[in-house]
Order: sequence, then C-alpha cells, then structure tokens
Amino acid sequence: MIIKAPGTYNHSLMVANMAEAACKEIGANHMLARVGGYYHDIGKIPDSGMYIENKITDKRARTLGPTEYARLIISHVSNGVRIAEKDGLPESIIDFIKKHHGESTMTYFYHQALEQSDQATAAEKIRKRDFQYPGPKPSTQEVAVVMLADAIEAASRSLQEPTAEKLKGLVSKIVYNKLNEGELENANLTMSDLKKVQRAFLRILNGIYHTRIEYPTKSEVEYLENRVLGKDDDDEDY
Repeated sequence: MIIKAPGTYNHSLMVANMAEAACKEIGANHMLARVGGYYHDIGKIPDSGMYIENKITDKRARTLGPTEYARLIISHVSNGVRIAEKDGLPESIIDFIKKHHGESTMTYFYHQALEQSDQATAAEKIRKRDFQYPGPKPSTQEVAVVMLADAIEAASRSLQEPTAEKLKGLVSKIVYNKLNEGELENANLTMSDLKKVQRAFLRILNGIYHTRIEYPTKSEVEYLENRVLGKDDDDEDY
C-alpha cells in the first residue's frame, strides 16, 4: 500500500491512531480498532489512481460518469474483502473492511449525477441505491469508531485554514449525520460514548492542525530595524 497507494496508506495510519485513542476512552478493544484501521481500505490498492488522496492519475477518471465512478469507488469494499480472504486475514479484521462505510450514500457523485440529469426525468434516470454502499452497518463499537474516524479524517483534509472551532464543527456534523442516517444503530454506542469519541478525535486533529506561528518576512524585519534602530540599508552585521 505504501508503494501503490501512499495517500491511502497515510490516511489509514491516521484512522488507526484516531480509532485507537477513541476506543481507549470508551473501554472498547483499542488494539483491534487500530489494526482494523490499518486494513480497512486495502481494497483501494488495485485502483489507487482513482482516489483523490493518491492524486488522481488513472486516465479512466476523465471518462467515467458519476454513476460509473461511484460504482468503482464502492467496489473497494468487495475488493478489500477479496484481498483479505486471499491473504488469510481473520474475520474480525475483514469486518472492518466490509462494514466501514455501512449503507452510506456517496453524496458527491449522487449530487453530480442529479445535476447532470434532466430534472423532469431525473427520478427515472438516477437511482439513489446506485450510489449507496451495500453494507452491512457496523455491529461493533470498534468498527463504528473506525467508520467515524475514516469519514472525519478524510473530511478534515478539505478544510481551508483549519481551526479548533472548524474541526469541532466538522466532527460534530459527521457524527450527527451518521446517527441521523441510522448507520450507528447496531453499534452499541451511547451518547456518552460518542461524546468521548469526539473528544478523542479532536485531541488528535488539533495536534495535527495546531496553529503555527506566522514568522515575519525579511522585509518586515528590515523595516522595523530601520524605524526602531535607525539602521541604514547599507549597514552590515558583524
């Protein structure tokens, strides 16, 4: 993965770190969640150039319509299960690959398809189920936490100038959406658990996107030198 899909590899490391931290907070199997995070996206390896985190290099990306592109992206789940079974991974890890998207909808491609379709006949041409993952939904705390970490880590990369407030809003929004869509209904997570999960995610995300000091430019330093110290441009430092 690190050779063929380096962006997916880095994403998976982050998901594993986030999932492990969150599962520690709620008393779930944090080591299982960490390993599940490592392997959840192995199905992206065969078509790595179609995924934005690896920089889209596959020529098919320019020719596929939203429905076909969505179908290919969705196939990374079945591809991952096939690879895992071939390589003898245990069922507990295959569970993460199979369920980390649950029955969620690929809203980007679904929206794109609706936009491209004639509104009068959109219902006939576009079927929402073509843009939905086949499931099943997560049935354990660990898989559900990886699902949330996966969605949140990916979305955090699209934030412009991320701040603590933006990250908090993003995490809350994604957790709420998953709840509202029923994706967590079989995962045995309480509202108290979800608050702890969100705090753990934010602790890691804030550590990554922490505010950096904005260093002054050379011209700004020279301007202040001239004004405060009366230093001429021709002065030399010894």
